[in-house]
Amino acid sequence: MTELAAADEISSSPSSGYNSDDDNERIPLLGTDKGPTTTRDRKPPFGPIIGIFSIEVCERVAYYATVANLVLFCTRDLYYTSTEAVTLSLLFTGLGCTVPPLGGVLADSLIGKYRAICATAFLHFVGMACMVAVAFPFESYFGPENSPSKETLDSIFPAALVVVAIATGGIKANVSPFAAQQAQGMMGAQMERSFFNWYFWFLNVGTFFSIAVLSYVEQDVAFWIGFLVPTILMFCACANLMLMGCLGKVYKDSPNGIVLLKTFKILFLAAGSVCNRRRAVGCLDSVKLEHGGRYPGEDVEDVKKLGRILPVFLLQIMYRTVFFQMQTTYFLQGERMNLNFGSFELPVAALNLFYVVTVLLFVPLMDRVVYPAMDRCRINLPLLKRIGIGMTLGMVSVAWAAMVEMLRKHTLVSPGGAFQQDVGGERFTAANMCILWQIPQFALVGCGEVFVMAAGSQFAYSQAPKSLRGVVFGCFALTFAFGSFFGSILVDPFPFCHPFRIFLGAEWLPDELNDGHADYFFLLLSGLMAVNLLIFAYVATHYTYVTAENADVDKHADVDDVNHSDNADSLKTSLIESLDMTA
Repeated sequence: MTELAAADEISSSPSSGYNSDDDNERIPLLGTDKGPTTTRDRKPPFGPIIGIFSIEVCERVAYYATVANLVLFCTRDLYYTSTEAVTLSLLFTGLGCTVPPLGGVLADSLIGKYRAICATAFLHFVGMACMVAVAFPFESYFGPENSPSKETLDSIFPAALVVVAIATGGIKANVSPFAAQQAQGMMGAQMERSFFNWYFWFLNVGTFFSIAVLSYVEQDVAFWIGFLVPTILMFCACANLMLMGCLGKVYKDSPNGIVLLKTFKILFLAAGSVCNRRRAVGCLDSVKLEHGGRYPGEDVEDVKKLGRILPVFLLQIMYRTVFFQMQTTYFLQGERMNLNFGSFELPVAALNLFYVVTVLLFVPLMDRVVYPAMDRCRINLPLLKRIGIGMTLGMVSVAWAAMVEMLRKHTLVSPGGAFQQDVGGERFTAANMCILWQIPQFALVGCGEVFVMAAGSQFAYSQAPKSLRGVVFGCFALTFAFGSFFGSILVDPFPFCHPFRIFLGAEWLPDELNDGHADYFFLLLSGLMAVNLLIFAYVATHYTYVTAENADVDKHADVDDVNHSDNADSLKTSLIESLDMTA
């Protein structure tokens, strides 16, 4: 009976349902089941998950309240030039996307994701409060003698942007994996896909509110009110998460040690082995214990997986450059188109609504109708193919923007085609061309994001080694940063681009867009996206998904866990049969 008891112990051990590369992940985060049901039969704790998501929803409200009209705020209230305003907007978004790797490492190594989210949410609240102070009309309420000087407010503004960007990066790095931890072991392939689809959907709920309501308030009422609303919302969301933590409603994770340091050590040793011409194995394999190295084979294989993932992320940088045109060049283009519909003037930033509405409608359609129908018909749509579809839609978006700009410039020089238009107190020479021509370029980006963002998040989660998930999510967020920084370079080229300026006869985007060549700029982006897509198609074709049997990624979720449990059951059955035969 000792053997039978051992078999029972194997089949009922927590690790049988949680095969992990990390010993800390072998125990289910939400407790073990006592009975015949498995964790996969249980429903995820949607209440705590939604509470965690609310942090990033509020962050999205604050982000778009800041960035949607940031160009207008800088040019109208702070007297920046158009180029300075666009560059500042791109640098702000880029900085917010650079911080996530640091936020992920901090959470995984030192304080845990729960504490990291609470800390960065509070920091975000402080930064937004400073933004309110910068935009608040002190002189109108307290008089010039009791108001801070313009120099003081001008120094607070960039500092507040930095604080908000850092906090944004910390939240983005940890909310998604922390929410997924609350349901660890409960998500199959379809639920994993739905989880990231609806995660992306929730983010755009906040975006919708910010663009539909706050952008109008900022442009036509007061910027300080538009900044005050997300400040209050973030405070409430942060307090709610802390309360759930105190009541034990959410799982508070613990730091796992500096896994990233181990990764760098493996890469350093592998680089050193290049000088060894006598080695019979590859550089990374030479670090394995079995080949005389210092690290277990599993750790080295995790680094290899990371190396296969990085090219996929790098090829998304160009797409992110296209994505950020919505808040910059698309905005400048819209300011110089006809915003009037009778007595109503459409806020320029409201065009982002067509992006958001497309996402809010397209995610449920894909998740509840299209993907299930494809599953029933056994039509396979791998993650990288979904990402490629989204990138193609982004390329079409900037091509459409180029066509709109050509038509706008043509209308501008036509008889009666130009008129003076006031946008938020600033006067522009606009073309008598309806701004609704911009709808397709925003909607195409929205459709593209449903594929790229949702599938990209799932790709980062499912293809990453469990010990390096924080690093992988950080690298995924870095694509946003590099895309934003690359866009800022294209907007204001370095001196070595001077010959192109001579060829064009003007800058890409001068202070007055009507004097520039935004149409050529959009065509350049479209061409770069086409080249990028060809390279991405090659990488996607040769990519091997991480599964138990190198099958498609959509079949991989928790396969190792199921196999481990099945092996335990098989061992138990074999022992019982052997005992019966012995009897």
